[in-house]
Amino acid sequence: MILEALRDRAWPRTKRLADGSTGYFIPLPRLDACWAAAVATCLQVPIEELPDSRIDERLQAGWDPEAINADHWSQWGHWLEGHGLRIVEHAPLPLRRWVGIVPEPGVFHNHALVMAGERILFDPVGALGYPFKRWPASRVRWGYSFTTT
Repeated sequence: MILEALRDRAWPRTKRLADGSTGYFIPLPRLDACWAAAVATCLQVPIEELPDSRIDERLQAGWDPEAINADHWSQWGHWLEGHGLRIVEHAPLPLRRWVGIVPEPGVFHNHALVMAGERILFDPVGALGYPFKRWPASRVRWGYSFTTT
């Protein structure tokens, strides 16, 4: 498979961003981790320290998408609370850094990007694109930011 071949070619785990921070790439061959990679980049927390909802694995195992979604947000809520954070959903805003969501048709096909104001700071799938495409900032329809509790 193409994704395994890319993983075997030493897919980078991180990238130094223009603002000096670290961007976290999805761990290939998985394509279901753009949310975690975007949050890791936004919060500057190693992706390995964040909850892993294993969405694609659960879908393939026959889990109900609503149950996956509920469990995903429960995991993230507990993690954020444990770190003194809360998530805020909003329309695109000129914030310094936030996670922008590009809606795509299908179950769990939306894509997460790291935004800086109205521009894309970092795409967690890098040059790969998911699935093998790129999104302009104009496709971002809503986003999430994080505040302290």
